[in-house]
Amino acid sequence: MSLNLFNISHDAIIANSIEGKLNAVREISSLWNSKSLTKENSIEVYDIKSPGRPEVIKIVHKTDLPKRNLNHREGIGAFIHALTHIEFEAIHLGLDVIFRFRNMSEDFYSDWINLTEEECTHFELLNGHLKEFGYQYGDFPVHAELWELARLSKNSLLERMAVVPRMAEARGLDVSPSMQNRLRKAGYLKTEKILQKIYEDEIGHVGIGSKWFAALCEEKKQNSFDTYISILHKYGFTELRKPINREARLAAGFTEKELDYFETSLK
Repeated sequence: MSLNLFNISHDAIIANSIEGKLNAVREISSLWNSKSLTKENSIEVYDIKSPGRPEVIKIVHKTDLPKRNLNHREGIGAFIHALTHIEFEAIHLGLDVIFRFRNMSEDFYSDWINLTEEECTHFELLNGHLKEFGYQYGDFPVHAELWELARLSKNSLLERMAVVPRMAEARGLDVSPSMQNRLRKAGYLKTEKILQKIYEDEIGHVGIGSKWFAALCEEKKQNSFDTYISILHKYGFTELRKPINREARLAAGFTEKELDYFETSLK
């Protein structure tokens, strides 16, 4: 495998093997930290239509997913499976940022390499937990909306920061407390503990998106609030259900003005 940051990130995206993908991410991290990766003579950026996934993964439209009832074993299995898939896709999203957006600072790539490695840990926690319920990743259908969102924002790092970490992933901060409460009430305390770990890490992940969104706005001399709202409307994010997790979002770099907008302008 080439000792090139962009090439090795590309190879990790298209790897079909779970083990191969996780190992590749950790190799990227190790090589980057030891300053053993170059950014010269890189593969050209192109539209990756689909990341590598195990053959058993069945992609369907979001509306075709089965409902998940936590009162039944199959329901909790499907629930954990959905979270496992989200974390697997999060690995692809992190790798795609590294592969796709060139000429950024060392700090930028360090942030996204560390973030992607943490997503691998999240996947492993959930995938191992899924097996404790007697299921394997691939036993339930999943959707590919996160990857499609990445493809839609493939030509703009500013838009990618707005719609992936600062919208799609930030929504996870909003719903996580209620999800954890449901799990506690249903007696799934280990599942709740895993989600708490992921929740705490994801505040930092969304914060990385906020950090680079703000930096790009400053570089382009654009008003960050106006730019953010404009991008949300461009991508059709005009309705966001409450509640808004103000505490977590503030910790993740959102401004009071942005949160006030959400609570007064969105549903």
